[in-house]
Parts: sequence; structure tokens; C-alpha cells
Amino acid sequence: MRELLEAAGLPAPEFECNAGEVLVRFCPGIDTRHKISTPLKSKSQLESRLESQLKSRVESLKHRVLDMLVEGALSKSEISARLGQEQVSGQLHAVMRTLIQEGLVAYTIPERRNSRLQRYALTPDGRSKLGLRS
Repeated sequence: MRELLEAAGLPAPEFECNAGEVLVRFCPGIDTRHKISTPLKSKSQLESRLESQLKSRVESLKHRVLDMLVEGALSKSEISARLGQEQVSGQLHAVMRTLIQEGLVAYTIPERRNSRLQRYALTPDGRSKLGLRS
């Protein structure tokens, strides 16, 4: 295990023994597969860069979901499957909430938001954001 972590450029795990139990703690590290083109001068620059990458990834997911809904209403599990996911991710849940709050997507059964039959459809605002007519 240590060799794999070292090969990936990640720190070694921490081991702790307490009352006959062993706790193994894996520390997050920086992904060394992607070289940073310019050196970072501070921790805040790293945080800013990571935040920017996360925002662009979320925006990309939002656009992909909106594009899927052009064809018609879909459930979260259908959207997830089209994204190539085995199950609905936390990020997809968050993106759907955001799209609903922004008024770009609406529930097809608004009075039963947690229904297993719930689907999501583009609103007129969502269609106009994509440059489509209502």
C-alpha cells in the first residue's frame, strides 16, 4: 500500500493503535499527475486555484444537465445514468438544487418533491439560457 501511495506522489498513511484497534489515516495530497505551470506563492493561491477548478467543473455539469433536459423531463437517476454514473452523486443533487433555485429547472410534481416518480424539466428561463424558444 505504501508503495502505491509513494508511486502516486501521496504521503504515507498514519497508523494509530488504541485499545486493540488499529486506525489507518490517509492524508490528502496534491494530485501530482497534473503539473502546475506556474509556481504558487501562497496557500491562498492554491485554495483560489482549487476553488476556481471546482466552480468550472460544477458549471460544466450544470450545462450538461440543461442540455439533457432539452429532450424532455428526466429523473435524477436517468440524468445520472446519462452522465455515466452508477448512482446519483452528491454533486448532482447539489447541481439540481441550484438549477431549481435559479429557476432554470422545475419539478414535474412540485407538490411531491421527494416522490420516486419525480422528474425535472426545463423552465422557459432555462430554455432561453440555452438559446431555445419556449
